[in-house]
Amino acid sequence: MPRKLRKNIRKRKRALKHPIVRLTPQQQLQQQMLNDPTMLQQMSSNPMLLNRVTGAQSGGLRAALLAKMAGHGGAADGTAYNPQSQMNLSSLKNQIADVKKSNIDIQKQIGENEKKLEYDRHTKKLNELNVEKKKKEEQLKELSTEEYAKKVSEKAAEVAKMEQDVVNLKNHTTRYKVLKDEEIKQKALKTYMDSDEYKKEVEANVKAEKLLQLQNQTVQYENLAQESKNNDAAMQKAMKSAEYIKANNDWVRCPSQRQSSPAYRVNK
Repeated sequence: MPRKLRKNIRKRKRALKHPIVRLTPQQQLQQQMLNDPTMLQQMSSNPMLLNRVTGAQSGGLRAALLAKMAGHGGAADGTAYNPQSQMNLSSLKNQIADVKKSNIDIQKQIGENEKKLEYDRHTKKLNELNVEKKKKEEQLKELSTEEYAKKVSEKAAEVAKMEQDVVNLKNHTTRYKVLKDEEIKQKALKTYMDSDEYKKEVEANVKAEKLLQLQNQTVQYENLAQESKNNDAAMQKAMKSAEYIKANNDWVRCPSQRQSSPAYRVNK
């Protein structure tokens, strides 16, 4: 047997006896991936993937990998994990049956618990209604016709008093609201009067009023000036008239008639 083959066989035996070996970080990552049953199943269905993964390992690691795969139901000769093996199928069927049975038991238990809770709720409600019914029956037995009428009248009086209280409260609320609105308006007015805008508005109104008075006085002065002008024009016209000239001449010629003359009165 060649020396190299004997050496590989010795390594394989040691790896099988001691599968825990030191790995590089990359090899550790590969081993973590190979711990996944899904990866083992993919390698079993893809021989090229299996050869690529196992070919990248040393002899001892390859043997350890094959041993791990054999532990999942495969063979140690490299046939790897076989998901169709009878052992795996039986185990899987048993697990599925156990899970289904557990689910059925859990559903039954949940249904029983819900029914019990619903029954307890209905029983509690029924007991409360029975207690209330007994109380009502006892109250009706205790009350006679006169007592019942008296209580009805008292109840009506209480209702009327409550209605009157409600009306009074509404009226009080309305008055309070009116007073509150008035107070708010007064505060708003005071705030507005204290503001610079109101002061500017007042100053503008005062200026406008003074301007209006000045305009009115100007119009009055203009009217008086126009009236005086009209009077002067009338006087000039009268002085230029023939009657005035004749009277003035008579006044100059006859001093005795000066007092009765229109010119005298005018000159005076």
